Amino acid sequence: PYDSEDSACETSFAAIERFHKGHHEWLTSGSYSPFGTIIRWMTYGRGYRNHEEGQARLWWDSDGKTVNYLGDSITVAGFQSTAQAVLQEAEDWLDKLMGGRWKKGELQQTVRLRDIADSLVYEGPGQSFATNRKNAWLQPGAEKLADIMGKRLWKITNAGDGSKRYTCRREAVVEYLSWLKSFRTKMYPATHIWGGQPGRGPEIATLKHCDIEQLPKNIFVFDGQVVIITDRDKSKGLSGGTGGRKVARFLPEHLSRMMVAYIAWLLPFEKVLHRLAGIRGPSDSLDPWIWKSAEKGIWDTAILSKQLALISGVEIGARLTVSGYRHVAVEMGRKIKGLIIRQMDLEAAEADSDNEVADPITGERRRQPRVEYVWDSQATHGSRIARGHYGVNLQFPNQLQPEMMSNYQEISRLWHQFLARTDGDFGERKRPAETISTAVVNVATKRQRYNLYRREQVTPPTTTQPQLQYTELASRFTHTQIDAGLKRMLGEDAGWKTSQQRDGMYRIMGLENNGTRSEQLIVVLPTGGGKSIFFMLPAFMEDERGKGGPVSIVVVPFVSLVQDLVTRARELGIDCMEWKSDIDREERQRDARLVVVSADVAVSEGFTAYVESIRVRGLLERIFFDECHTVITDVGYRERLGQLTGLHRFGCPLVMLTATLPISMEARFRERMLAQDAAIIRAPTMRVNIRYRVERVKPGRKAMEDGVMATIKAIEARMSPAQRGVIYCRSIKQCEEMAALVGCKAHHSKLTRDSRASVLQGWIDGRGGQRWIAATTGLGTGVDIRGIIGVIHVGPPFGLVDFVQQTGRGGRQRGEVVESVIVTDGKAGWGDEFGSDIDHINREGVGLFIEGKGCRRLVLGRFFDGAEAEVSGCREMQAEYCDRCLKKGVNRVGDREDIREDNAEDEGEDEEEDNDDEAERVPAVTIVNRLKENIQEESRRMIKLYGWLDQ
Repeated sequence: PYDSEDSACETSFAAIERFHKGHHEWLTSGSYSPFGTIIRWMTYGRGYRNHEEGQARLWWDSDGKTVNYLGDSITVAGFQSTAQAVLQEAEDWLDKLMGGRWKKGELQQTVRLRDIADSLVYEGPGQSFATNRKNAWLQPGAEKLADIMGKRLWKITNAGDGSKRYTCRREAVVEYLSWLKSFRTKMYPATHIWGGQPGRGPEIATLKHCDIEQLPKNIFVFDGQVVIITDRDKSKGLSGGTGGRKVARFLPEHLSRMMVAYIAWLLPFEKVLHRLAGIRGPSDSLDPWIWKSAEKGIWDTAILSKQLALISGVEIGARLTVSGYRHVAVEMGRKIKGLIIRQMDLEAAEADSDNEVADPITGERRRQPRVEYVWDSQATHGSRIARGHYGVNLQFPNQLQPEMMSNYQEISRLWHQFLARTDGDFGERKRPAETISTAVVNVATKRQRYNLYRREQVTPPTTTQPQLQYTELASRFTHTQIDAGLKRMLGEDAGWKTSQQRDGMYRIMGLENNGTRSEQLIVVLPTGGGKSIFFMLPAFMEDERGKGGPVSIVVVPFVSLVQDLVTRARELGIDCMEWKSDIDREERQRDARLVVVSADVAVSEGFTAYVESIRVRGLLERIFFDECHTVITDVGYRERLGQLTGLHRFGCPLVMLTATLPISMEARFRERMLAQDAAIIRAPTMRVNIRYRVERVKPGRKAMEDGVMATIKAIEARMSPAQRGVIYCRSIKQCEEMAALVGCKAHHSKLTRDSRASVLQGWIDGRGGQRWIAATTGLGTGVDIRGIIGVIHVGPPFGLVDFVQQTGRGGRQRGEVVESVIVTDGKAGWGDEFGSDIDHINREGVGLFIEGKGCRRLVLGRFFDGAEAEVSGCREMQAEYCDRCLKKGVNRVGDREDIREDNAEDEGEDEEEDNDDEAERVPAVTIVNRLKENIQEESRRMIKLYGWLDQ
């Protein structure tokens, strides 16, 4: 915008005006410019950060050997094993790259760290210990590895003129470079873990082994160790500034030798191989950086997080990313004997120019008291001024004078000793003669012993004192009390709809929750079968006992279900709340008897921390996963549903509820939810009060619309004023078009949450005579609305599971008969040909329902309950007849009430006998560390996959 036709040597008045105008509009701080707005936001954010404390994420078991981070139990021994494992794997790859000569000591002993000359100050572009002439004895460069690996990587022949011809073995070079990438991916997290207390991701990701223009390197050799020096200030560290506060992290001797070999030998050799083989490598501009590749450029924090998650997943069964590892490592460091004292000394000595802190009450910035040394006071200046301006050693960076370097080195030494242990202890080494090097060399044997110990000893989280107090008050109700509670909650005429509903409730009330078992139960009841009773009745009966006591969590797949459940529970007098991620922390921590949360929020760190706060106090009773079938049917477009296996980490009973779990999908569901040995209570999923019909229309421009309108007119003819219907559409566009055609409201995901709630409530209340609502699949699961007697599908449903869920919204009151109509022009609905096998099974079911022969209810029964089940058609079930059964000339059964098993209550009279029978049918299952085992196995598979892809 500032280009001008004026001479380059002269600047016109107009050009200056344009510059001033642009500067004022875009860059001026203190005005309503974009730059000024950004500065204000950053200021507000910093003020909020200073005022608010960090979110609580972890707690220790009473034995002091296990820390629980966001529901994952991490033993000290497991943490140490993870550090040793990643170092061992890095060394294995290095040995391979060195032709098997590294572990034997042949090359390792040539890296004499104390003989390496290096400078801690800026020397100039390209300068490092590898370019220092004093280190010529180290033979830095590509020649050493060329001599060792040359015969493997290229063929040497006689050129005929007395010289030698070198021909590259391309396949061997490609393989070698893949080994180097594998080494780098292990060296990356090993450096992060063993350096000391972890920094932020960009600190480790942007390490440089040589100076560049105006910026010093980060890797040095000092006092016989490799030291990594980075900026503590995030802003200056990311921008590469030189004036920030510095922090030093020392690598142990063993890892220091590996880092020297990587910089001095492997990096130069890598460039030679890329050039000789004609394989594209990292650009020359990336030469100074340690972690890089041709595909990714300079590696970022995401790669470090992935590697940390893989190795921690294998070793401890918990995926720790950079953020998670940082929390756990900091907490571990607080327990190391001697480290806290060193940190206090460090705080007293560090040159921190920012001498203000936020007042914990008002949030105001106030001067912080500073420790001053008498020696400095006698010299008439403070300790901060003394260390920053007097006696500054020119051999060290200004912010890292000898005293500071000594403190950092001692902190790193204590950290190295802690990681090298295998007994899960924090103290000083019991066997001083054993070095870190020998600990790493022998780590394979020690890991085997640790893994054997871990398999043999079943060690769930130790019950803390609050949990012991709660265990004594654990809720146990007899069958008679449960039956009476149902009548108090729903009315004296209430009873169990089916024996399976009754048995499910009895079973849930009897699930143990003593901190040492993780029982699972799957309950499959038909739509309208009363699944919500399973979590509402226990909460209702506990509320009757008074305040305090157990808390149950209900996870639902869709946001639209949350408020519906909360409203229904509160109408019954149950203390129920929705957990939201965007409310104040104080409100979020309230304990309610029933906490409802959507699946997307349930996998968040905030909610995990909330559940942990309940669990650590011994209040977590059960977790319910409502509409659990969505974990296999909807995970294709909602990835977070797949993360709900994390519900196992809390170690309490998990109850999975659904109306639509076909027999053919049960094995996949059990695999997905780690529920291979879960007990299951399954009722026939067929509803007798639904009339299934397929209305075929000829293909045409408005044929579908005309068919829908004709169906609506026919259904409205028998509607009472309080009854209503739903039109299910396959897309948002179709939904809005049908709403405009019918003259009703549309309900879909593009609406805001408040708008969806308003549309739904207006339809329920019948505002303006609204009887119909056009909706997408979001309204097809879990919502309990009375008076729905018409369910129309515009075109084939996405799957038979979706179809049954959507038709199940109707007929929730006794005496209601639902007209379920699919209007189709014969065209197959769109489907993802690359979808999962579950998607294909689901769509094939719709095809069988629409095109197959015979009773439509038989098709549904065989699909959901299995071919071997006693599946009946409309006539045998005394159900409302489908269109095919009507065509056979059989009279239709009139409108009537749902059939209920009259002997359901009689069967429950003998409680003790019933208990024994139930115990035989559904044995209790003790499962410990189910989630850990799955994460470990999955992490092993992912490591193999990534290794195969690299090769």
